[in-house]
Amino acid sequence: MSFGPIGRRFPRSVINAWKLSDPSTGQQRPCDALKRDTYQQRFTTLRGDYWICSETGQMARAEWIEEPSDTYDEYWQRHIDTASPAEETRRKHAVQLEKVRCLERFRQTGRLFEVGAGLGTLLRAAGELGWRAEGNELSARAARHAETISQSRVLSGPIEQVKLEPGVYDVILMDNVFEHLQEPREVLQNLAASLRPGGVMYLNTLNAQSLSLWWNPRDWYYFVERHYFIPTRVSLAQYFADAGLAVVSCQTHGFCSGKSDKVGHYSTHRRSWWEKPLSSVAAQFDLGHRIEFVIQQVGGTALDRQAEHRLVQRAA
Repeated sequence: MSFGPIGRRFPRSVINAWKLSDPSTGQQRPCDALKRDTYQQRFTTLRGDYWICSETGQMARAEWIEEPSDTYDEYWQRHIDTASPAEETRRKHAVQLEKVRCLERFRQTGRLFEVGAGLGTLLRAAGELGWRAEGNELSARAARHAETISQSRVLSGPIEQVKLEPGVYDVILMDNVFEHLQEPREVLQNLAASLRPGGVMYLNTLNAQSLSLWWNPRDWYYFVERHYFIPTRVSLAQYFADAGLAVVSCQTHGFCSGKSDKVGHYSTHRRSWWEKPLSSVAAQFDLGHRIEFVIQQVGGTALDRQAEHRLVQRAA
């Protein structure tokens, strides 16, 4: 069986989806990660189609659905109205504190920015630890709530429209946001420019090179309308190299056997007893469905070609 002109660094764990894509749709299309056209094939899922890049394995949503501006307001209002039990609130707060503490060694200016601040729980934790924390949130309603509980400045609107000061932040956090970006290359470049030399970005996003996507290639739990790009380590390495960011650490985690529904929301999924051991296996082999990076500003310019080559080689 011919899989088309797959590049030498095509992620092996994505080949299952590639084999299920339609060869008759193959064509040259723009690849956001590589900033040029690549050969791609269309992959049909229960929740819409994605184009798979033959060189990086990155998946790009074929049709983007423009949503009403108040969609995220309604989403966050439900969370505001549903108060968590005190014990769960304490647990979540402890997790946020630990996440910020892990980045303490990079503190110099004391400035921290969170992309997609949600209801402000991480900004509040950062403020308690002495950071001058700021952020943005797409939902104006959530941004107002985040400002109230964190006492930090939270700008409302898409990160693509936020203008940050250049070279001032020690840390930028982008948790569960990359897959929602329509122009991830431009966003990463702008955020990298706002880091001081040696500053870092914490990036947590979906991972197409995952055991759970291999398990459910057609109805993967994370195929939803608002997930525009599902990257791989190969595509992310290209983004980082172009933005002048070097990888400090990388790990993956998570396995979910749940399936997406046809409505536009996650299906309700109750974890099975065997998902925890599979999550451990996935993490051991870098096949978790979420991937976490700490990436460092290395001078504000693109890496030299030899360094970029090494970075991409390690990703593959």
